[in-house]
Amino acid sequence: MKPLHKIALALSAVALPLFSAFAAEADSVSTVKVKPDLSVDLVSANLWRGTYVAGVSIQPAVGFSVEGFSFEAWASSDFNFGDGGYAELDFTAAYSRWGVTLSLTDYCWTNADGKFAYFGKYRDNHYLELGASFDFSEYFSKVPISLGGDVMLYGANKTDNGDTAYSTYLFVAYNQPIRNILTIDVEVGAAIERGNAGLYSPNNGFSVVNVCVGASKSFDIKGKININLGAHIVVNPATENVYFAAAAGFSI
Repeated sequence: MKPLHKIALALSAVALPLFSAFAAEADSVSTVKVKPDLSVDLVSANLWRGTYVAGVSIQPAVGFSVEGFSFEAWASSDFNFGDGGYAELDFTAAYSRWGVTLSLTDYCWTNADGKFAYFGKYRDNHYLELGASFDFSEYFSKVPISLGGDVMLYGANKTDNGDTAYSTYLFVAYNQPIRNILTIDVEVGAAIERGNAGLYSPNNGFSVVNVCVGASKSFDIKGKININLGAHIVVNPATENVYFAAAAGFSI
């Protein structure tokens, strides 16, 4: 079976039950409220799942949510606009209900040749990822823990012989406000790699790639704008690297 056929089956398996749930709920909702979202962050380092991606970067995002469905466009660019600069543009569609979130993300970032070829050949310049997570705090307010996993279905995530690598990221996260002063974030993530894909780890098989501890604080301004500040320390045991990143931004 060709990879695209596999993707179509996977998307159908996800989309059909979500559409049914949405249709059933829409029958009982007379007015559908669409919530727009806009944010811009400035980060001292672009870190992703235990990997250092780029230096100081600007990261805008825009999206909307309606009745459990959400769609977001997220971008990142460093300040080196010549050769060797980094750019990324991602689109995510998701559905959340009963503490469960299912998502489908299209990633495109600067490739190994130093080019951001968004309209180039999809298999060489994009990554298609299916994600699922569960938030225990939806049912237990004193258990602010979530866990989940993401698998690359298609695109530039390849083994050394050119097959789809299906690199997988698994995580458990803890998110807890402390006396309305700040929020503590902890995440431990592991990767499953094969065929020397090297997306998260230089190792094949199972590796812990992300031990992240951070804190953040939001300041509400007249109920319309949030100013967000944060900092994180990231340890990647698989590569034996330690990173630090601070962030400042706003959201409306």
